[in-house]
Amino acid sequence: MRHPDPANNRAHAPGNAAVSLAALLLALWAVHALILGKLAFTGDEVRYAAYGLGIFHGQGFHPSDALWREMVADSGLTTPLAASPAGHAGRLIHSVVYPVLGSPALTLAGLDGARWLSFAVGALGLVILYKALRLRFPHGPSLAAVAGVAFACPLIFYLRLFFAEILLFTCNCLVLLFFLSGRHKNPANALWAALGLCLLPFVHVKLSLEAATAFLIVYAGVRKKLPRSRQLAMFGIAAGLFVLFLLYNKALFGLAVGGGNPAFPVTLLAVPDRVLTNLLDMRHGLIPNAPHLLLGLIGLFCFIWKDKDQPESSILVLFVAYFCTMLWANGSEAYAARNWTAAMPFVAFGLARWLDEPGRVNKWLALPLFLLSLCLTCVLFKFPNAFLDSRNYSVPFDKLFTLLPCFQFGYLLPYDFLDHEGTTLYASLGLGLGVAAVLGLFAAGQVLAARSRLVRTGAAAQALALAVIVFFSLVTRVENVATSITRHGDAYFLNYALSRPSDLAFVRIDNPDAAMKPYGFFTLALIDGQKSVTSRVRASAVVPLPPFTTAKGVMIAETPPSPDKRWLDTATGAALYRRMISMKNWGKPF
Repeated sequence: MRHPDPANNRAHAPGNAAVSLAALLLALWAVHALILGKLAFTGDEVRYAAYGLGIFHGQGFHPSDALWREMVADSGLTTPLAASPAGHAGRLIHSVVYPVLGSPALTLAGLDGARWLSFAVGALGLVILYKALRLRFPHGPSLAAVAGVAFACPLIFYLRLFFAEILLFTCNCLVLLFFLSGRHKNPANALWAALGLCLLPFVHVKLSLEAATAFLIVYAGVRKKLPRSRQLAMFGIAAGLFVLFLLYNKALFGLAVGGGNPAFPVTLLAVPDRVLTNLLDMRHGLIPNAPHLLLGLIGLFCFIWKDKDQPESSILVLFVAYFCTMLWANGSEAYAARNWTAAMPFVAFGLARWLDEPGRVNKWLALPLFLLSLCLTCVLFKFPNAFLDSRNYSVPFDKLFTLLPCFQFGYLLPYDFLDHEGTTLYASLGLGLGVAAVLGLFAAGQVLAARSRLVRTGAAAQALALAVIVFFSLVTRVENVATSITRHGDAYFLNYALSRPSDLAFVRIDNPDAAMKPYGFFTLALIDGQKSVTSRVRASAVVPLPPFTTAKGVMIAETPPSPDKRWLDTATGAALYRRMISMKNWGKPF
């Protein structure tokens, strides 16, 4: 790894660096003040606001209905909740640390004040993040990495939402600074480090595994230099705070470990599915919502073999520890990639590591990822709620499809099927494995191209991965299709008859209420002459069709389990799309 050299430090003196960072924060402020000032008030933010609202009014974490309605009216909010969402008694279900910190802002300035508090907390985290990265990288890669996470999903949203995730982000910026500074190796810091790290779970239970891992890394680094009495003191601090943590959770949540219960079965059998969905899920996955951050993961994982010093390995271990807590969460009703917010300091480290890597081949071949992220950022500024509404299909990519009607990548993405009733642990793997294989090929090419003897091999692997993405993403509408939408009793049918057999990509259903439709399933039938292939697929406004399967007709049927779970009842039309490039006519449009 190249460390900041004297010439670089002279070119970017502290004053110049401060100006650059201030300009970045000013640009972020302008985006939130002028463009993203009216983000939807929904999901867990509603409860966080309710928890903080009652504290200064002597009502604890359970504000009265009257106080809740007063805050909603004063803030000009649109919410169907006339009663306080925190209830009037009973146990809590979310961490209360951030609501306590935000209570004065909520009381004095309403929800908008609390959201600007989040911006201040996040901005502080970005300053700390830049300072941490400058300990290892030159000014350019450090500032670019900070900008790369600050202006992308998820951080750009949670900088302006009253969610605890922004506090977790700033805490992890401090953790990154601590380990990159090398202070964890100093025996004089051992007890203070133990105290600080063991307090992290009190901020949120999501930081528990990361805190325990960080504690063990610190202990391993100072064990040989630390007297036995101070070693015992370290473990005494950890044990005491662990007991206090259990009592704290029991008192507030009624459980020994509360404030973050797993949303899915905690079993090793679910790990492959959970890893893929957290990376690639169209709603809360990182890569579909910020494709360029794949490069941060590549820098974090794949270039670590070139770094022999301990801090880099420690950062990777801490990221893995936090990622393990993400596996069992689903992000719930929130803006995209919510669970990744606290991981952004580690991803930024990987992105800075990737940017600092010498050589131009990888940079040029990664340009499509940056261009795609730029396109999604334009969608974000024009349709911010698109990153909230991907309940049944990838709304950001669908919005991009309306702007670029020849490009649709979203239909290839997996969805977190465990949100649906009656699905198996591996329901997401069908689409997920294919996308993961292509992105894995790209990542492998990046690593190979970083070695001087394998540049051509690595470049070829990346070019092949990009070609596969282009092959599946370039689509066009199938013309001369007879379409009908019919109903027989409680069953609904979409029928398509083509003038000739085609290798189809997906069906796009016009359904104005699709974003808020209940989860459900379709029966999909591809018809070719006397033969038909049927399968059960997730109800969606964008229904992917099996690749390389020629069909002359398509039927989508819905028989809802109950009258209130109908999906196609509000469909107004549909269209079939095929890939522009066909395997039968390779090299020319089909």
